[in-house]
Amino acid sequence: MRKFLLIALVFLATQAFAQKDYQFRISSFMSEDALLMHTYNYAEATGTDLSGIHVVDASEPSFPYEAIDSLHYDENGNVTRLATHQLLNNVYELVCYCDYTYNEMNLRTTRKNYNVFNGNHELGGTYYYNYNEEGQMTDWLLEFAGIDYQKGELSYYDNGLLHIELFQTDLFTGTFENDTYIEYFYDEDGNQTESHEYLWSKETNQWELEKIETRDYDELGNCIQVVSSTASGIPQVKYVYKYDDKVLAENIYFNPNPENDFPVFPQMHNMLTSYEFWALDQNGGGLVYVLDYLLNYEQIGEVGLSASINVEEEEICLGDPITLNVEAYGGTGDYTYSWTPAELLDDAESQNPVATPTEAGEVTFTVTVDDGLETVETSITILVKDCISVEENILNNVSIYPNPVEDFIMINSENVEFAEVIDIYGRVITASEINGETRIDMSNFADGIYYVRLHSNGETAVQKVVKN
Repeated sequence: MRKFLLIALVFLATQAFAQKDYQFRISSFMSEDALLMHTYNYAEATGTDLSGIHVVDASEPSFPYEAIDSLHYDENGNVTRLATHQLLNNVYELVCYCDYTYNEMNLRTTRKNYNVFNGNHELGGTYYYNYNEEGQMTDWLLEFAGIDYQKGELSYYDNGLLHIELFQTDLFTGTFENDTYIEYFYDEDGNQTESHEYLWSKETNQWELEKIETRDYDELGNCIQVVSSTASGIPQVKYVYKYDDKVLAENIYFNPNPENDFPVFPQMHNMLTSYEFWALDQNGGGLVYVLDYLLNYEQIGEVGLSASINVEEEEICLGDPITLNVEAYGGTGDYTYSWTPAELLDDAESQNPVATPTEAGEVTFTVTVDDGLETVETSITILVKDCISVEENILNNVSIYPNPVEDFIMINSENVEFAEVIDIYGRVITASEINGETRIDMSNFADGIYYVRLHSNGETAVQKVVKN
């Protein structure tokens, strides 16, 4: 981290990480051009006790930055100190640090940041955090320069999701004034989809929309895109996230990030592998791709056998084939496959069999993967639809005869309400209600091609007839 901002907006309480057996841990984070590199150092070869992060940032050649952020913990695994030693004149010097305290729920209660002033590490500011009985932060206060400088209040939806954050600041006047207001929105699955950030305007004495952030998710719950736009909806920044869906995020040790410092990971169900960074083209033309950021992991525990099935479409038409693709991961790596129902597959022991359902409706395919030591089973359900078009369905239930016609045509249907006879220019020549078997007089029509347009339950179908 470059520095600790005295009025940095840090709101998330850091909880102790539950001890469990992880399969992976982050080893490095880097830009694809290698100008930015975070290397994660652990106390043990296969442990999750992160001791420090080595940061090298050469993205600004005139201001190269290199530092080691070291972490210290209490007996509950809470970070009690985050200290930054910056490389200055070939010597790593302690330039700033943060100290944290926690309550019995392992929720952060204070944060004190110290910076170098006149050669000494002096207290910059102190945050105090308060929570309700459910462990939700309700408010916080920043003491700075001997006064209550800034405060925040948080409110929640009935389902416990964060709704509103309100920030107020005392600019050494003795009175708190409105500063920033953020409102959060979610989908039915609890995924944050939008946030609206407002700034208080002293000129208009009201909140004015400053920024809109939108988030998109895949079917697994991984955040796949974040876009930050102006109040008028012009995108300024975009992140596009990519995942390895064979690895669950719950099996990865993610290092504590008490300062919510770069990088901040999105909501994820699977292993985040990289993300694209897009920025506004300063010459106009909208967002342009800048570069990728990459995450590297190392395995620290046994990876159990797992499998997932992928298909191009989960809905097909009756009679159409579909290829089932199973990907196995972990275990010994020596896999065999057994699919059911075998009678609908070309090869029930293939990794990628072709299925041809014989009936409309839902059909579930299940595969058992065996690596010689253990087995795992996974399934996928395909919706098979009878894809006869609406027009075909109407025409299959109506009789129009004779065709060609000389004087009269007969329309026989129990489902068609009325019919129109149209010429080749689209003009309606005649129309008639249809009650069972109905006769339409075409004796005075000129010879040529006509179309009978049939109406049934709000849908239409057209049949060509020839008048001789």
